[in-house]
Amino acid sequence: MDTTLNAWLERLQSAGVTMAQPDAAASEFGGWLELLTRAADGDASAEGDLYRLCAMHGRRLGQEGRPASAAILQPLLLADTLMAEQGNDHRFTRHVRELVKIVADAHALGQTERLESRQNKMLRTSTPILRTSGVVLGWIVGPMLADTIDAIVGRLFAECAAAGAERAVLDLSTAHAPNDVFFRTVAGYTKSDLAPKYRLVLTGVEDADAMRASIAALGADTGRFDIHARLYDVLSP
Repeated sequence: MDTTLNAWLERLQSAGVTMAQPDAAASEFGGWLELLTRAADGDASAEGDLYRLCAMHGRRLGQEGRPASAAILQPLLLADTLMAEQGNDHRFTRHVRELVKIVADAHALGQTERLESRQNKMLRTSTPILRTSGVVLGWIVGPMLADTIDAIVGRLFAECAAAGAERAVLDLSTAHAPNDVFFRTVAGYTKSDLAPKYRLVLTGVEDADAMRASIAALGADTGRFDIHARLYDVLSP
């Protein structure tokens, strides 16, 4: 299949959709062709490996922000190459069609993950931390991810230190439901050197008793933080 591989690589290069260094592309797509040949001969294991590699490839291209059209064109150019090289041999047709579908779906998944990652990074770094009424106020927006929680809580206490404030208010009204990661973060705070310096106040909590119980179950000192249903209750005179 060396002739077929070289012809496919030439088509990819000509179309500007190789999207890899020449040696890397030759190695990866050469592996595809080897598995494709075995799959066409009835090797179910090779077929599964081929589809798995194809899915990983398409997902990676989506995560890298590569165009979907370029990703899908790669297996389409493989079909053109096989038609030119193999003529009326249709052994590969079903598998190549499946590759096109797999690449399209995997690319969409990778692109979604890329956008979610970018959004979560923006939430970690761009969510405002405010000084008001003698307190420092921060928000968690969206999903309760470990990186997001650590970043917001870290920024909140850093601003308390800079402002000389003694209360750190963390509003959860725009966050997804609190989870074990959040409970462990608060429990860790109660056991840290920060607790005697800064009073943590959680607002936007619908069921204060349930949250307090979840945090207490982790061995936390629940007397070291406060919970309120509304942010207004904390900031009002």
